[in-house]
Amino acid sequence: MLSKLKGTAPEVRQKPIANVPDKKDNDDADNTKKLPEWVDWSIRILIVPGMVGIAILVAIAVRTFWEEWH
Repeated sequence: MLSKLKGTAPEVRQKPIANVPDKKDNDDADNTKKLPEWVDWSIRILIVPGMVGIAILVAIAVRTFWEEWH
């Protein structure tokens, strides 16, 4: 049976791979799209109170949990 398998492998032809643009080029194109300035400032102004609010809610939840179990 092994004698049947001996020999050379058939030739495999590969298709050429298309040139793929570098990721760096795509990132540069996306960096040119910016938010309007008022949106940028609104986001910056609202992030701080939002984070403080979340911290307060977490503190209340932790304190409630702590008081119930101790």
